[in-house]
Amino acid sequence: MNQSGLVAIAVIIAIAICGSLFLPPSFEINDLKITPAEAGPGEPVTISFVIRNRGLLSGVYMADLWIDNELLETKSIEVAGGGVSWESFVLTREIPGTYLLRVGNLAAELKILRPPEFEVTDLRAEPPEAIAGENITVTATVRNLGEMGGTFIATLAVNGAVLESKAITVPGGQAETVTFTFARDPGVYLVAVGGATASITVKPAVILVSLQPENQAGAEIPLEFEWKYRIWELKLALSVPQYLYDYYRSKPRPHTTNYSVYVTDSRDDGLIGGLVEKFEETASRYKLNETEKINSIIAFVQSLPYTPDEISTGYDEYPRYPIETLVDGGGDCEDSSILLAALLNAMGYDVVLIELSNHMGLGIAGNFSGFYYELKGTKYFYVETTGTGWKIGELPPEFRGTTAALYPLEPIPILTHSWTAAQITRSLLELSVTVKNEGTATARNTRVFAGFDAGENLVWNPQQSESFDLPPDSEAQVALRLVLPRDKYTRLIVQIILENYVADQSFSSWFKT
Repeated sequence: MNQSGLVAIAVIIAIAICGSLFLPPSFEINDLKITPAEAGPGEPVTISFVIRNRGLLSGVYMADLWIDNELLETKSIEVAGGGVSWESFVLTREIPGTYLLRVGNLAAELKILRPPEFEVTDLRAEPPEAIAGENITVTATVRNLGEMGGTFIATLAVNGAVLESKAITVPGGQAETVTFTFARDPGVYLVAVGGATASITVKPAVILVSLQPENQAGAEIPLEFEWKYRIWELKLALSVPQYLYDYYRSKPRPHTTNYSVYVTDSRDDGLIGGLVEKFEETASRYKLNETEKINSIIAFVQSLPYTPDEISTGYDEYPRYPIETLVDGGGDCEDSSILLAALLNAMGYDVVLIELSNHMGLGIAGNFSGFYYELKGTKYFYVETTGTGWKIGELPPEFRGTTAALYPLEPIPILTHSWTAAQITRSLLELSVTVKNEGTATARNTRVFAGFDAGENLVWNPQQSESFDLPPDSEAQVALRLVLPRDKYTRLIVQIILENYVADQSFSSWFKT
């Protein structure tokens, strides 16, 4: 190769080398991110990205932010050769919707959520026909039509007058239920929550026969108690109306093992409330904290003498109402547990009765320690009510590992019945049924069912009454006429139906028609 050829090659190589040393700026966009990807109207949104200069020479990149093919903003960004720069735009949008954002050749979506928008539906008042003084429960569905969560102020109005307001938080696109409770005198009422309305009728209390005596002024039974709690000698004096004690003493014992009915009977609420006030005054006088106040009341009940039913009443099993235990000066395990439950319940504590094997105690919810039973996710710490010195959470050893039944202090109906029958024609039987509610809650949708036993869970010529509501301490008379089946060996079946179950039933002797 001649000299001129070698020079040409050298020049080409030099140009190539110089060109690689002075590569012009070359930009690329990476890591486009939108934070947050979903935002509310007017909420700042950051669009971040990375600019990388692939060249060796410094250069300026014109970063354009496009939104739905509209140029929104441009930034002039200088990036050194081979360098990286982290950059961002900030924007807001007021109109809900989905937007396509683009920087360079990268794109991502931004969603502006619809703000909270609420509607109230499914307003229900239960029962739609209530009895005067009875609690009416109003429920409504609050639905958030927006995409963002928010808080709705639900207001209950009855005949245009606001009774109560509640703040309810509802996530976007979801629904929550709001509940109100109130009572009213007889009349027709329009109930409204957030634009949704319902009509309810409150009827006068219908009691065919009331079994409760009227309040009577007269003799009082004075009572005095002394007991010790820690270092204090405590004393308590009160009077019990003689008629109230006589009422409970003569009151039939409800046919149930759920002794909560002895606590939820409302006739002694005034006296129990007055007794609670005395305990509150004592706790204040001695500066007792909340736990000490509870323990002082437990100590009071534990101090009452233990007297078996067969000795004090002549019955094998005779649960007492709280007033009876106070006046009688004691009782057995269920009596002291019922009394303590009534006192703590009146003070606002969450308590249950606990039935063990041939024994009864009490459970209290709260920040305690020791042995507990659990009911519906709540821990109820055991309280022994007989004998002194037992602390909350201490279970007598003989009951460990045994089964227990827990009874919340909720009013319940307890139905019993009796009947007489007379054959008024050769083929017709007239049945008169007396239904009593010995419980503490109104028995709703009560029916009397009767028929003649046909075997294999079948009946001949069944009849049933219309449904009726029966308040506590009341009775209803129901008459039915039944056609006797011909030439059958049968018996009469009488059932008291509460809602959809048999609350009580009885049978006649077998006979030939």
